[in-house]
Amino acid sequence: MGAIDWTAFKIRRATNSNILGYWMYTKTLMRSGNKHFVRIRDARNGNYAFLLDGYPRSGNTFLTSMVSKTLNFRNFVHHTHSALAIRYAIDNGKSAYLLFRDPRDCCSSRILLGSNAHPQRFRLPMAGRLYSSKVSLMLLYLREYIHYYEFAFRNRRSVTLIPSNIAFVHYHEVLKMIAEQNGIPEHELARDHCEADRQRYFESKRKKTRKSVLSSSLPNESKQQAKRNILKTVQNHPLMCRARRLHEELNNHSWKPGTRG
Repeated sequence: MGAIDWTAFKIRRATNSNILGYWMYTKTLMRSGNKHFVRIRDARNGNYAFLLDGYPRSGNTFLTSMVSKTLNFRNFVHHTHSALAIRYAIDNGKSAYLLFRDPRDCCSSRILLGSNAHPQRFRLPMAGRLYSSKVSLMLLYLREYIHYYEFAFRNRRSVTLIPSNIAFVHYHEVLKMIAEQNGIPEHELARDHCEADRQRYFESKRKKTRKSVLSSSLPNESKQQAKRNILKTVQNHPLMCRARRLHEELNNHSWKPGTRG
């Protein structure tokens, strides 16, 4: 156990060191195109105001939606889930807002999000086998989590680390901070307007939950039980312990309401 996820991680880390490598990685592994490549390329080009990113299932879609709709601002890069994009943002002198969440939650939730992935989606048989094993996949995701956030933590003076629970609860303060730092007009930032956008977002997610309970971004008992079953297999694994320690360090250096980014 672990050999296949370690091999996959080494391939991914080696090829993700530059934009050409990322393109080669996605074209080699996946049968279909990869939208993340386009976003990382945008991050490299530098024609945007800021980067809003984080590991998958960490509140990325929620905060992206709030910035786009509440602030009516769309000139930013988001959903790359790649340390390469962070590097490009820093090199281009752009602000980088990085969401983070407990690895036990986001990594297990990511597995459930892709639980319907068909093995034929992948060019390499190894990748198909990896995605059919929840334990191997969880270990791969933990390695990716560590790789992503260790890079973010090393560059913590150049980025703003935002706990996902803070983004969900104190969304108004987060939006205000982003708007102030990037010269975005705040006329739509009245609390009642923000709350209306937030309610519309969660209502759309509730509708999707009725169709797919396990892959929903909203909490529900079936999903929580499935996550507990996954976590039982890796709760004492060294990778999980390392990821949780990293999460604590991120929390200690994160943005909090009432502070400057």
